[in-house]
Amino acid sequence: MDKFTKILCVCRNGYSRSVGTRMCLNKRGYRNVIAIGGESTTILTMGMLCNWADVILLAKPTHEKFITFGNRDKVNKEFTIGEDVWFNPYNKKLHKIVDKELDKIL
Repeated sequence: MDKFTKILCVCRNGYSRSVGTRMCLNKRGYRNVIAIGGESTTILTMGMLCNWADVILLAKPTHEKFITFGNRDKVNKEFTIGEDVWFNPYNKKLHKIVDKELDKIL
């Protein structure tokens, strides 16, 4: 992925893991990053954002159910954070896990 890659970060509610992932990507110079929650985003908006994205990063594999048909090939299968036990996108432990996962794919 280069710095112009459009990245969609998806977690369940869009408050912690996806936002934390966006923050870590921003620190690395990625600016075309959107964080959303699969349960709090309408199917129309999800479809639009999935179509927009070049790459989709899921907080955990089961979040693939939120991705609209025809866009699942954009999901990076190597990236995963796991359950939300932080409830805060600024949590340093969350950022450490996200950075480790990003190191694998960038």
